[in-house]
Amino acid sequence: MKKYFLVLVFILSFGALYSMEINGSSFEYNAKFSDGDNYSEKDGEGVLKLNMGNLSLKYSAEVLNNATKGDTSIEAIYGKTLNNRVKVSLDTTIDTGVGFEFKLDDDSDKTYLKIGLTENIILGLYPFNFGSTVGDEFSTEDVSKIYYISGRPTYINGSSQGVNLGSKTIPGMILTGKLNRMLSVYGGIGAVEFDIPTVKNLDLTEEMRAQYWEKRIAVAYKAGLEYNNEVSALNVDFISQDESEQGGSLLKYALSTKLSLEPGNLRINAEAVYAQAGEKPYYTENDYLSREYGYEPYYTQDWVNEADFAAMVKLAYEVTPSLLPYVSGKHYGENFIYDGENSAHKLRTLKEFTPGFNDSESHGGLNVVEAGIEYIYCNAIITPFVEYKMAENAVFSPESDLTAKDDKRVGDLEKTCTTFGMNIKYKF
Repeated sequence: MKKYFLVLVFILSFGALYSMEINGSSFEYNAKFSDGDNYSEKDGEGVLKLNMGNLSLKYSAEVLNNATKGDTSIEAIYGKTLNNRVKVSLDTTIDTGVGFEFKLDDDSDKTYLKIGLTENIILGLYPFNFGSTVGDEFSTEDVSKIYYISGRPTYINGSSQGVNLGSKTIPGMILTGKLNRMLSVYGGIGAVEFDIPTVKNLDLTEEMRAQYWEKRIAVAYKAGLEYNNEVSALNVDFISQDESEQGGSLLKYALSTKLSLEPGNLRINAEAVYAQAGEKPYYTENDYLSREYGYEPYYTQDWVNEADFAAMVKLAYEVTPSLLPYVSGKHYGENFIYDGENSAHKLRTLKEFTPGFNDSESHGGLNVVEAGIEYIYCNAIITPFVEYKMAENAVFSPESDLTAKDDKRVGDLEKTCTTFGMNIKYKF
């Protein structure tokens, strides 16, 4: 069945490219220059989006730690409204890492079928991922992602030999109801099956036999609401899953609240995310560690099984339609986990891939102040900014002291870091 999907997407892609209607397309690049840094930060990221009728293409590339190479991806999404009540979307990806492979993105929440049951009730069916990310500024990525030991090995020897981790996102369904012109609510449920060995107190650092395996089912739940009127918007989103321990997930649940207000020329945006870390999360970046410093398949850091929050407030003022200065403040709790460079599992007193990384301390609580100006010229949006970070623990290293990724940091760590950056976005 998958090959028929691919043939369909190829045909639709060719037709869209032939017509080449790219209204609403954009190019965006973010660049950062710091007087201090940590190894999880990106120096630059570029994203090209092309909207061509029913087909949208997205190409992204990132630069890490002044290296010229980073992750690249090409994403093609085909969306079609078949009638007033049916909408289908297919998300495909082109893998440029090894050769050139075109395939369905099997962990994407952009592949779905939406059916209007009534004028105000929509049922969404998601075969790969029913969407388990909450937050924008503090995006959690897939809360319900499950990790498992692939291949069902009969013997675990306490090392990385013969143990390969696979991952699954949870498919499911979402029911959305529009209560009135401004307010809608939704609820969803999903489930996925994965294998675990039938041994007590599974620990991949110990030798054990795994002759028998069983199927486990991870169930995830999500709910939320969306409110919009002419001058304000409110979004509340919650996601939870019940197999964070056996599934080795980074997070167990997350709750996000986003608020925006536009009184006159003032723009106010606020966001808060509260998240609970998993009970026994897999350290999925373990390939390097297992080769060099011994096998550590789990995070054993201070944030494991802890709950914490992050919050942001941003104020902007529209001086003219093309000039918008802003200032923002952010706080990250010492045990707050999310998919970003300031997460407690990334920004620590030892850099990643260093012996003892699991025994290091987090930033201990981080405050960030940012100021910038958004300037619109023709179709371009240019945003220079400066960012000042203040951590409770010393976690930043001066840029001049950063060495190759395989080496230790040199010099004394610092509690503060200043970053200058620029965001450029061009709309076609």
